Amino acid sequence: MQIDLNEKIKGLRGEDVPKSFPMQKEIDKLPKDKSGQPDISKLERETIGNVIFNCVANYIIRDKREGHYVNLIAQSVLSGGKVEFKDKIQKFLMDVLDEQTLMRKKVKNEKGEDKEEVSGLYHGWVIAQISEAFGEKIEE
Repeated sequence: MQIDLNEKIKGLRGEDVPKSFPMQKEIDKLPKDKSGQPDISKLERETIGNVIFNCVANYIIRDKREGHYVNLIAQSVLSGGKVEFKDKIQKFLMDVLDEQTLMRKKVKNEKGEDKEEVSGLYHGWVIAQISEAFGEKIEE
């Protein structure tokens, strides 16, 4: 299935959301608000392409095949526009996106005490929009 990488991610209330991880040069170009800080509301909007790129860029590669897949996905995203991945690449990407979904786990620290650990980059509602764009159905 072909998806548009420039499609904007919507917030829980349906509004476009600003980029989650802007580069410093993007922040430096923003106009200043009344307090002299960069006006984050003027930041580019988050897109499917941004999210995919950030997820694969932060993914810890386990073998050469995964390195090849990550490179292929990143190059496709950087080319922009609409993309379509082979089934095995799309399945790998869905696994990467699942792994980059913010989750909390209870773990034991070195003293044996319970503590909470957070992993992932994006909230589940962001990842769900990308999964839906790829035609993935969530079982209820």
